[in-house]
Amino acid sequence: MKYILTIITLSIFSLSTHTMYKGFIFTIANPYHIGGILRLVGSFTKKDKNKLVVTPKKFRKRQLANSIYKRQMFVVTKEGNKQNIVGFRKTFIIKKGQQQDILKNEIRCYGPKSKLLNAECFITLHPYTSYKTKTFLTPHKGDTYVYLGSSFICDKFRGSGIYHDLTQQSIKALEQQIVNSIKINNSPSLNFVFGLVKENAGHNGQHGLEHQILRSLVPLLPQICNNPPQKIFLNKYAAFKPTFDPDAKTNEPLGEDKSVPGYGCVLVCPLSPENENNSQITKEN
Repeated sequence: MKYILTIITLSIFSLSTHTMYKGFIFTIANPYHIGGILRLVGSFTKKDKNKLVVTPKKFRKRQLANSIYKRQMFVVTKEGNKQNIVGFRKTFIIKKGQQQDILKNEIRCYGPKSKLLNAECFITLHPYTSYKTKTFLTPHKGDTYVYLGSSFICDKFRGSGIYHDLTQQSIKALEQQIVNSIKINNSPSLNFVFGLVKENAGHNGQHGLEHQILRSLVPLLPQICNNPPQKIFLNKYAAFKPTFDPDAKTNEPLGEDKSVPGYGCVLVCPLSPENENNSQITKEN
């Protein structure tokens, strides 16, 4: 059985240089960061491991190196100590050959395993406010997809705004690639996909990480889209976070009974007024 969220051997982005902000440096990870990232992963508490996908120790370094080679990982360090990593995030554009596995088997936004649990609509002028909707946009295979993978901020720096800044910087790093993908594919929507365990998600009117991501995203849309959407749709599908034995000799998750229930989330940003105004329920098989 496939699950949401890719492996915690994270990857990095396309910044040509680093960005300094609020005393922190945001940069693309390079091979010198591998040791620092692995130390962060090794320091995860039991609570952290219940929220993030942590693969067996035997495979972490190789997987992380591969992600760095693909320029899919972004790291945050304190100014004056570039090797002291305080956070990371994995972000990349999903290629056509990856969509089947990630969208259908992990996020589960279409296909026979897909089960939509909740749909909200946000007005971009007021991204803190949402309303449930029975009329919504579902992802389409012709859309451009950006994957927001595992992210982690050290406990002592949480609540300082780094998560927001890290999300923004990672998307900014991909800005031109996103613009090119939209143009080449003539995408009707730009979609940001990610997995969440239930503990991190919003419930009963309380906002969760999905809403933090939305608020990080909205200010960037005018630089990405010719016609920034007035509405953004958040769809949440039933999915799971896999659990691994850290000392396993194979890179296979434990049984389904050990997985953590969660959501495959898709933020759908319509790229034309027609697509936005004619939002409707569609089902892809």
